[in-house]
Amino acid sequence: MQKRIETIIKYQEYEGKLNAKNVFVKEIPLEDLDNGWEKNIDILEDLSDEYIHKPCTTLVYNDKALVVANHSERNSLCNFLKSEKPKFLERLKLVETIISGLIYLHCHNLVHCNLTSSCIILDENNTPKFRGAGLIRVGADHAANNSVSEDAVRWMAPELLTGSPPSFKSDIFSLGVILWEILVDGDYPYKELVDNASISKMVLMGYRNLFPKDVLPSYRKLVEDCWKNDPDDRPESVELISIMHLVMCDMKKQLGKVEESDMSSAVKHFGKLNHKDPVNNIFDVAKYCYKMGKYRKAMAWYEMAAEKGNANAVYEIAQMFMYGITVKQDYDEAKKRYEAAANMGSTDAICAIGLMYAYGRGVVPSKQKAIKYFQQAADMGSAVALYNMALIYKTGEDDEEYSIVKEGDDVKKDNQKALEYLNKASEMGLPNAVGLIGVMHSSGRGIEHSNAKAMNCFQKAARGGCIWSMYHLGQRYYKGNFVYQDYEEAMTWYKKAIDKCQSDALCKIDGVYKVAVDLEEPYHMALKKYDEVKKKVNHGL
Repeated sequence: MQKRIETIIKYQEYEGKLNAKNVFVKEIPLEDLDNGWEKNIDILEDLSDEYIHKPCTTLVYNDKALVVANHSERNSLCNFLKSEKPKFLERLKLVETIISGLIYLHCHNLVHCNLTSSCIILDENNTPKFRGAGLIRVGADHAANNSVSEDAVRWMAPELLTGSPPSFKSDIFSLGVILWEILVDGDYPYKELVDNASISKMVLMGYRNLFPKDVLPSYRKLVEDCWKNDPDDRPESVELISIMHLVMCDMKKQLGKVEESDMSSAVKHFGKLNHKDPVNNIFDVAKYCYKMGKYRKAMAWYEMAAEKGNANAVYEIAQMFMYGITVKQDYDEAKKRYEAAANMGSTDAICAIGLMYAYGRGVVPSKQKAIKYFQQAADMGSAVALYNMALIYKTGEDDEEYSIVKEGDDVKKDNQKALEYLNKASEMGLPNAVGLIGVMHSSGRGIEHSNAKAMNCFQKAARGGCIWSMYHLGQRYYKGNFVYQDYEEAMTWYKKAIDKCQSDALCKIDGVYKVAVDLEEPYHMALKKYDEVKKKVNHGL
């Protein structure tokens, strides 16, 4: 065991001054530069300064390379915790940024092989960044330079102590130790153990650092999940976003700053990263940040994915410009981005350009042009495009929730053609298409008048998440239209519509129909009816 530890502790680290500025110095034998260190320095150049504290120079002295990095004014995370003792919510914000940085590395197929609190530097804004002085290496290649600083054994995963190469999951273990430090004001891990051999023995036996008595249960579970003995039992880095969101909600709830409803079902563990495709990893993180309401962070991740050629990311950025989400609303910029994504094969982008012409957003309204784009997207398998074409052809002044605006009305209405498109879209599983067929059955326009079929369509669409169908079901039970009047059932469906509106409002843009979510009308209509029926029930009417 001692020999194994000696082989992985190889490089000396120092703090010093260069040109009157505090610096961090890592000493590397020259022969090791040929074994991958130069490649690691090149990798660092391509990484974002947002998460990485980069080397400023590399010097050669006495047959050794000295990798020099600027030393932050605020020093390391460890020293900051000891000196500043920040409030717990401030600590959680530090944790959130550190997790984002680790996700960033893992999305780029990089593993941090020396992850300790001393390797996390706080800048002048107290933003934590990973010190990147030769400490990061590609996840698929761990053969060269499998070494760390002498002190790092206290943060090392059990599998590293027995000879396994560094991995994404060994980073997670080290992160768990750092999260524990953040909880205890930067206390030294395993401070009761004085030598590395003893630490290694205890870690392999399952011994871990002790928690304070008053630790938040959700935070404790987060840490314990990170330092589980089996790497496969530890969470993926990207899963930690949702876990941290739950911890933050838990803490705010404890302080009385959030309601129970804020801890919604939106907090779910994210799917695992596909490490073979870093670009898709980056896009998935962006999408998750967006769903969590972190729009600025989502935009930054989308931009990273877009730069690497991800068409979906280009489309999502266009959406944010279209609807003014964290950027100024700009139809011209949105159209330019949609066109770029469309040229990359995005059917959603093609459909979005069609919507611009259908609604006259930043262009002269033209339903002919809208249909041209919708048809192109439909030919590529888009159910949404079929649905939007149906909206153009459908008649009926009493169903405004399903209508496209009237300006630029250069297409003859045709309910039969609308029904043809709706049937195709419903066969592809689009709930709103099913709901609109229900509306047509209810009115008898272009289709058989049948309350039974309308009811069946509304129920199917509502189960799929169609808000208007939920509202229509509430109306039918309230009025006793084709069903026995049932106020309790009416309230149930109105409440479902209200809850769905509140849930969808978190996402700003409807993720299914690719249009701006205007939930004010159905929300207030359902809420008004819910209160109306509730009063009748309370008064025994």
